[in-house]
Amino acid sequence: MIYTSYLQSIQQERFFSRQYFIQGIDLIGTAIRGSDSTTALRLIEYYSRLALSKQDAELFLILNTVLSGDTRKTLEARDKNTLGNYPFAVDAMKEIGALLKTQSLKRKDLSAAD
Repeated sequence: MIYTSYLQSIQQERFFSRQYFIQGIDLIGTAIRGSDSTTALRLIEYYSRLALSKQDAELFLILNTVLSGDTRKTLEARDKNTLGNYPFAVDAMKEIGALLKTQSLKRKDLSAAD
């Protein structure tokens, strides 16, 4: 019984963490649509830090859904300003890139096996 309660509490914590994270991604999207790139980048920095602290591939993939256009270009530039102001976002971009590469290679391996 105690073990079941423990597992349920872990699942609940994960569910609520995901909900919180998804709400944050929605805020980022709202800022981007409103052309408020500074707010968007600050929010991306915060949610990147959360994703990095959890090291959960799904959080990186969720974060990747809002990283496009000028926002992505800014973070991929990795200039002195970007590295100084958004270090967690830059690190998250590296993680996302590695994750997408791994997933791509797995898909290729599956296709080759067919």
